[in-house]
Amino acid sequence: MASQIEQSIEVNVPVRTAYNQWTQFEEFPRFMEGVVEVRQLDDRRLFWRASIGGVEKTWEAEITEQTGAEGRRIVRVEAGLDPPQFADVSAG
Repeated sequence: MASQIEQSIEVNVPVRTAYNQWTQFEEFPRFMEGVVEVRQLDDRRLFWRASIGGVEKTWEAEITEQTGAEGRRIVRVEAGLDPPQFADVSAG
């Protein structure tokens, strides 16, 4: 049975500021617990390395949608894991 973790964080910044921060993937280890490394491989693919439950895991993720700061959904990243993992950042 797969578990689901959903977390929502509201930040009081302009959409452009949130977009600029969220798309700096290499900075994620500075503020995301357990994330050791994120590298952007090309315009759509990311390499992730993280410690999950004390076990180091690596995977590739794909940016499947990116509408920019003016759109409602800023970016969607889908990780090639089993079960699949998704991350969304949206503007209210």
